[in-house]
Amino acid sequence: MSKMSALEQRWLIRMLLKDLHVGLGGAHVLNLFHQDARDLYDVCHNLQRVCSVLHNPSSQLHEIEVVLFEPFRPMLSRRLDIQAVETDLRDRDEYYVEPKHDGERFQLHLSGGQFKYFSRNGHEYTSTYGADVTCGILTPHIVPQLSADVESCILDGEMMCWNTKYGTYTSKGGNIDVKKLRLGNIHQPCFCVFDILFYNGTVLSNKPLSERLNILESMLSSRQGVIVHTPRTRIHSKSDILPALNKAIENREEGIVVKEPDAVYKPNSRKDGWYKIKPEVMKLRILGYSFMWHHSIQKEQW
Repeated sequence: MSKMSALEQRWLIRMLLKDLHVGLGGAHVLNLFHQDARDLYDVCHNLQRVCSVLHNPSSQLHEIEVVLFEPFRPMLSRRLDIQAVETDLRDRDEYYVEPKHDGERFQLHLSGGQFKYFSRNGHEYTSTYGADVTCGILTPHIVPQLSADVESCILDGEMMCWNTKYGTYTSKGGNIDVKKLRLGNIHQPCFCVFDILFYNGTVLSNKPLSERLNILESMLSSRQGVIVHTPRTRIHSKSDILPALNKAIENREEGIVVKEPDAVYKPNSRKDGWYKIKPEVMKLRILGYSFMWHHSIQKEQW
């Protein structure tokens, strides 16, 4: 640093902060490179693969596939106010309603007995949870819950913190990092699975959610505090959403997620059939005042 000029130091700091202030964001650069570059990057989160697959500007990527052992940006839920359900929620004969978990979004990749775990941002935590049945704080307990014919899969879900003493989940407000748990702790990770994107060599992301869930149900059995299917109810009217939200509030859950049964899985998308609805929270600011004394003069400050 001592040998760098002021200009060089400024650009170095901008690069470290990943904010160059040039008015050219990453999404714009990808769009300039190839019309499908942004979609592929959202799936694989790997610039090298984007450049190698889409090096020809005239080529088109008709189907963006998830790939084993390569993290992708997960599909997200659109925020929806309860008052806007009637107008903004698309009309369907049926909806799936799930609790909104208060944990860390994770994806589990499995092939040939080898496991990998990735966070929402693509960081790997396999060393914590276990690369195979012989190691880690989670994988040895997950393996017995998989059906015998499972050869490979990619599961999407939420990594929750399970309190073994009270038999309940601990929220993120408990100041416990589920990514840093260790053996012997009163808390242990529990993977709450709600989707499957790859199964035994077949990409499932372009199949309807209802089909993906049928496959998920057949290949995985739940075990409390280790790996569980996210509970799901079916409703047939928008008017059933408010009672479902009230039930979630009674259960002290963060909210609900409403999903369309025919929704395909689109990485990094918020506009394709998943909606999150949280209870409205009224924030009250408590006003108080303190007293400051200076030379026998009382000053009141709000």
